[in-house]
Amino acid sequence: MKNIYNKTIIASMINTSLILIIGASLMTKATFDNPGLIYLLGLSIIIEGLIFQVKTKKTKDEVLSPYNQLFGLVNFILGIFIIANPFKLEDILIVGSALYFIFRGVFKTSYAIVLREAKCDEWLVSLIMTILIMMSGLIILINPFIGSNSLDKTIGLFLLLYSILDITISFIVKKHSTKFIKTKNNKK
Repeated sequence: MKNIYNKTIIASMINTSLILIIGASLMTKATFDNPGLIYLLGLSIIIEGLIFQVKTKKTKDEVLSPYNQLFGLVNFILGIFIIANPFKLEDILIVGSALYFIFRGVFKTSYAIVLREAKCDEWLVSLIMTILIMMSGLIILINPFIGSNSLDKTIGLFLLLYSILDITISFIVKKHSTKFIKTKNNKK
């Protein structure tokens, strides 16, 4: 079980690194007018969806399986939609990325709770980071951006922030994976 969790965490970290690259590209000169960047984002979201589906099938986790399945399915569909409609991306990007950050933050909050119950010191850091991820989503939802260039840079900033926070949470969970799995299994 620990091996499966560690593999999915590593796969998730690699995928989040793709999002980090997209965010860094948007912060520099690239824009969402570039179809390659749009396809990379869509592919990254599809991969994330597949990771959650595989994790659900392999772990048979009663606590998180429904969330993993739902999150995996939503990611897969969103990724397909982005690839199928690459130039309508800016129209849906604000709401889509905001909802993604909020949903991902809610999901990662469960990790922080399990880490707290496992008496891991980093649970509070993990919780704060999930709150920051959710706040990023709320900020994107509340503040409609004007102008394509500022939108690209702002979304790039939030993708960078999200990626850094998500990779940090993944390192924390991976570091405490034995306690994490034991605590989750005791809840069943």
